[in-house]
Amino acid sequence: MWKLKEFRWYICNNYLLLFLQVIILFLVLGLIYVFLLFSHNLFDTNNKFNEIYSDKTMYELVYYFENPDRFSDFRDSDASMARLKNFYDVLSQEKSFDFLSSCDQQVAITNFRGDNKFKDSDHTYDMNGKTYINIKSMQMNQKAFEFHKITVDKGTSFQWDGIDYKGNKIPVILGAEYEGVYNIGDIIDANFYSLDVELEVIGFLKKDSTMYHKYEVRRCLNQYIILPYPEKGYKNMEKYFRGILYSSMINGNIVIENKDNALQFVLDKLNDISKTTGYYEYTLIGIPIFKVQYNMVMTIIQSNRNLIIKILVTLICITTFIMCSISYFIYQRRQSVYKLYKILGYSQKDIQSMIFRELSFPYIISFILLSIYYFQKCWLYWQCTLKLALIDLGWMWCVYLFIVYVHRHNGKELNL
Repeated sequence: MWKLKEFRWYICNNYLLLFLQVIILFLVLGLIYVFLLFSHNLFDTNNKFNEIYSDKTMYELVYYFENPDRFSDFRDSDASMARLKNFYDVLSQEKSFDFLSSCDQQVAITNFRGDNKFKDSDHTYDMNGKTYINIKSMQMNQKAFEFHKITVDKGTSFQWDGIDYKGNKIPVILGAEYEGVYNIGDIIDANFYSLDVELEVIGFLKKDSTMYHKYEVRRCLNQYIILPYPEKGYKNMEKYFRGILYSSMINGNIVIENKDNALQFVLDKLNDISKTTGYYEYTLIGIPIFKVQYNMVMTIIQSNRNLIIKILVTLICITTFIMCSISYFIYQRRQSVYKLYKILGYSQKDIQSMIFRELSFPYIISFILLSIYYFQKCWLYWQCTLKLALIDLGWMWCVYLFIVYVHRHNGKELNL
């Protein structure tokens, strides 16, 4: 049974209430969609954290000199630098644990195209006839890049076995927010650790890529320039640059599987490497801090997840009550029409089909409008949209079953 004229008459006579239903559903579904997006990101973060960190222990390795003058002498010595280079080479190739070398030293860039959000500071300085400004940057080796599951969204990743700074040209990957500021293939003039270099853009990171760095369990890289460290040191470096580079590369995190003797195992391995290479100027610091930070973040994530679920359930219950009330009011106004169709010989099933079409109208319209709105905003994620559609459908069926129950009860009372 389909009476288009009757349906138009139904809309014209109840347009204010239908409009109110559409507005309520649009706003509430929109709010739920935002919650779903947030919870989706939250759950992804939770899963990523568990996947990467749950069974790991992390220690921080730093070079250590009590006397700055001694460090300066050490950096100027070819023999000392050779020992440091060998220590790094052996450390980065160790199989029993992963050495994640990373440093967030800013890189100085001239003729920078971006705005202030990419800047490490507003300080500018002139050098060799050019004006430079410090930009956020993260340098890391291959193990750090892969351990934190940093992925490239557009372009290509680093060819790690070919990374060296010969020719003063370095491939870089830019954070997601750099899209539109620079393009793949662009050359950026920069000064990196005192060396004039050309940074060649080869790709852009996936949005919201993160990593653990300096007691921040989730350092977001959207606004960072990623520079790769070479897997091994190489000869013929400028002496001052070499000293800064090696000193930075030796700072990092040692990651090992959880076990009772993990700390002693790492200390013994480092001692063996030191004996082999002759380099001893390092220390392990902040041994318990990673676990503390990790546990704090996981607790916050779990609390937020539980809060989101409670808010969603409460919001759905309140909206269900409101929609049932409005639909019941419309049904009361339509009872005479349903009685007339019953007298004209239409079956109970036909009348229930009419009720379903009338009742589903605001749910379908509000969902379509919301999908169009978020599609235009580029915020439409199909996984969350599917969940939203199921919530909308569930609401519609709950209200429909309530009205059908009322209709059957009224029919029995009236012997229809």
